[in-house]
Amino acid sequence: MEDSFASRPPMLNGSNYTYWKARMKVFIKSIDEMAKCIGLTGWKPLENTTSGVKTPESKLTWTIEEENLANANSKALYVIFCGVGS
Repeated sequence: MEDSFASRPPMLNGSNYTYWKARMKVFIKSIDEMAKCIGLTGWKPLENTTSGVKTPESKLTWTIEEENLANANSKALYVIFCGVGS
């Protein structure tokens, strides 16, 4: 049985996915409410080009809201990486 600490995410061990997924959602939400939403919906800033093809937007032109979403995405990814072993 793994130790339970508020500062450490649950570990996925290959046979506890349902347990891990439910607890990981709560752990990510405890870090940042927006990070939980990003984890569920995904995030990638886009802009339309003149040809109608969507291309990644330059980080230099991000709005404050897009920067906040990018930070939430980074937090969610970090927690997930910490909760999955090699």
